[in-house]
Amino acid sequence: MAGAGPYHWLERQLGGRSVAAAVLFTVFALIVLIKPTVFLTSAIVDWGQGVAAQIRDGQLAIPPAPESVRSWPVVGSPIYEFWSLADSNLQAALLKAREPLQNFGLWLLHSAATAGAVVLQFALSVVVAGVLLANSDGSKGLVDRFAVRLAPESGRHMRAL
Repeated sequence: MAGAGPYHWLERQLGGRSVAAAVLFTVFALIVLIKPTVFLTSAIVDWGQGVAAQIRDGQLAIPPAPESVRSWPVVGSPIYEFWSLADSNLQAALLKAREPLQNFGLWLLHSAATAGAVVLQFALSVVVAGVLLANSDGSKGLVDRFAVRLAPESGRHMRAL
């Protein structure tokens, strides 16, 4: 619906060639979807690889924990102790936090896979919308018949909404 105006403008610019307009419109929509996703994914992967390399090479600098952290209610002392361990011996801190870090890594991997699946589903829906756009005259008739079958008296009116 939101793309109807730009699509019809493009169709007029192409001399009424609806299939060409639908293909161009779909390609543009896919680029708008995929390009930022690729840039974001690439930036996150590069950042993760950089942090992993710094940890592996022992170059990741953890600043000392401020004394004020120790005075936080309930969690201050354990956070301060772990932070101090990470400041003095990062490898030991990582080994101590191995299980939570593995759980976080699995959660992150699952979240990334889910996000990837959502992007693929959205891309597929854009392609399906492009196919329907290319065949919009036939699609209109199909929707009319379906609407009338669902609601015989008000089906066409509902489709127009």
